[in-house]
Amino acid sequence: MKKFYAIVLSAAMVLGLTACGSPGAPSNGSEPGGSPSSNSGAPSVSTQWKAEKPITIINPYKAGGAGDLEVKAMQPALEAALGQAVITDYLTTGGGVAAFSKVYNAEPDGYTLLYISNPAAITKEFTDDVDYKAMDFTYLRSVSAEFRCIAARPGGGMQSLDDLVERAGSGELTIAHSGIGTSGHIQTLLVENALNIDLNDVPFEGTAAAKAAFLGDHVDLWAIDCVSVAPLVESGDAVVLAVCGPERSPLLPEVPTFAELGYEGVIAANARGFVAPPNLPDHIKDALITALDSAMESDGMISYGESSGSTWHTLSGDDYRSFAQETYDSTAEIADLLQ
Repeated sequence: MKKFYAIVLSAAMVLGLTACGSPGAPSNGSEPGGSPSSNSGAPSVSTQWKAEKPITIINPYKAGGAGDLEVKAMQPALEAALGQAVITDYLTTGGGVAAFSKVYNAEPDGYTLLYISNPAAITKEFTDDVDYKAMDFTYLRSVSAEFRCIAARPGGGMQSLDDLVERAGSGELTIAHSGIGTSGHIQTLLVENALNIDLNDVPFEGTAAAKAAFLGDHVDLWAIDCVSVAPLVESGDAVVLAVCGPERSPLLPEVPTFAELGYEGVIAANARGFVAPPNLPDHIKDALITALDSAMESDGMISYGESSGSTWHTLSGDDYRSFAQETYDSTAEIADLLQ
């Protein structure tokens, strides 16, 4: 049996998660809908650096998506904390590589930040010819984690994982995901290993194309995040077989996790957060983390979490970097399978 590693979630990530979805979702000891509080490892307040010009956030996500809406929800409070305008520059080419490269090569002066996506930034280092090192970034503050799931079409004859395993015996099942090296690709590898099956994975250029193929009945399964598929479940256009998370999704409370069904280690998420160029001075790093912590606790961010079902990932500074390092190390173990 092939050996895989759950590279998109670690124990540190589980401890740093806060669900801000539907009423009744847990929130790190707070009441449902409470603030996405920072991790205890966050640095102390710094008063040594004050922004003197606007801060630019390079965003590899397209406008209107979750990665954009999260930044917009934080923006007013972030501007208040920094005392300067915050400008978003969308740079979506190359699956995020252009954005990662631009920030990696920027001046480490606090005025250029990246809304990074992992495991994408890490896996691109193994699958593409890039000019950055993911672990050289200055890790500031994680924001969210979208746990993933396996979806099937209602008329496809699959209502459970048992059905999937039985159908997979034919060797003809296809599964869509959003590209080689993405969290959907990694999720597919984990599912195949856990269920001891082989699927014909069909990589697309992004979520929209994979969704179109799924809804058009051109593929049997879809490796997708819970937030994106929940409206399709509600409309009757998708059936979710299992969730790749440590607990059930508040958006899909009737759907069991892989662990509940006896399959351990199938945990996959797309995690987003803020990083800065390498070698950012500590006093600037501390000031930015303090501002980001404040923005995460703002009314706008709390409201967005309640309406979107996002799961906050509350790690700062060294804790955030440690999580990224674990992801990087385990990605290296399966790099040859990501090609």
